[in-house]
Amino acid sequence: MLLERLVIYTAAELARRRRAKGLKLNHPEAVALISDEFLRAHEKAARSPNLWATVRPSLPVTDVLPGVAAMLPILQVEGMFRRRHQAGHGARTDPPARGCPCRCA
Repeated sequence: MLLERLVIYTAAELARRRRAKGLKLNHPEAVALISDEFLRAHEKAARSPNLWATVRPSLPVTDVLPGVAAMLPILQVEGMFRRRHQAGHGARTDPPARGCPCRCA
């Protein structure tokens, strides 16, 4: 997951640079940019029901090459939720090595 996220981020940054120069994005760049925006929004507000509504305006059709929008009728991006422990563990996200006293692992 981490390696995939790094590849998406790198491709999205390249797309952002090309877009800042006024160039229109091709299909892989558009997919990377939309995916990165979704994953960033997911990390900030992981349980928001309107996650796609916040990401959708990030790439207007006018910023992509002709035909690219037609190639993206559906885009599926998977965001992982981190499991949080109960009983006063605070923001800890990794399960303890020897088990958890609250039996949440």
